[in-house]
Amino acid sequence: MILTLPHVFNELWSHNYKLFARILFRSAREAITQLAADARYLGAEPGIVAALHTWGQQLGLHVHLHCLVTAGGVRAGGEWVASRRKWFLPATPLVQLFAGKVIYALRGVARRGELRLPQGWTVKDVERLCDRAKAERWNLDVRERYEDPTHVLNYLGRYLNGGPINESRLLSVSEDEVEFSYKDYRDTNAAGIAKRKTRTMPRGEFVRRLMQHVPPKGFHMVRGYGIYASQVSDELRGKLREALPLSAEIRIVLRPRWPQPEAIDPKPQECPTCGSEIHFVYYGRGAPEFAA
Repeated sequence: MILTLPHVFNELWSHNYKLFARILFRSAREAITQLAADARYLGAEPGIVAALHTWGQQLGLHVHLHCLVTAGGVRAGGEWVASRRKWFLPATPLVQLFAGKVIYALRGVARRGELRLPQGWTVKDVERLCDRAKAERWNLDVRERYEDPTHVLNYLGRYLNGGPINESRLLSVSEDEVEFSYKDYRDTNAAGIAKRKTRTMPRGEFVRRLMQHVPPKGFHMVRGYGIYASQVSDELRGKLREALPLSAEIRIVLRPRWPQPEAIDPKPQECPTCGSEIHFVYYGRGAPEFAA
């Protein structure tokens, strides 16, 4: 499930990243679990892994949550209940519940004076913004469930291991401009695949856009709820493993983002700043380092 915050909130988000993000996580968790608790849909508590993304392909502010939700849940007695629906939860009541919770929470923090307001704003401006947001379209994408755990892990890894822009998308960098590639999801071919385009941006604007996506220090961008919460007992985890035996082989696709040691030229290079020799240092994990 992908839950998106309307762009009318972008300016307020920029002044309240941490507080607004907490509201977003809580609203998504409550909306999904409350709807899933309804016997018409599931009558149990699902597991949720939610990952916050704030960027679009051109590094603009595009706040949304990627939520991986189990196709079933746990009842109070600890037994597993499988979902009978292909798309798990209906989109319309879910997005209405989510939007209502976000707006209600935002009004509350504004009235209590916990919200940092942009220059010239008052609480009444926030109230008017919330009224306007009610008429906005809140985008929600509920995907068909995965039958293969391989796809789940690779989907999750893609969104947890990336960032606002991958180095492979950077085409050229000069003192004045940065050129990069992006996918235009509003312009697709006959097969529905987004066309890849290029954009050149002033270096200062590129850095500004990139830095607006840096989260506050210590902020958790990925959170687990329900059976994925850290406080779930080992006993319950054991019951769930017995109820859901893995019958499929899990194949994790690894795509190295950094050059391998054998592909690196071992010859020393000269540091353009201090003039000393630069040597490649590789410890076998993570990104390679260069030490002068």
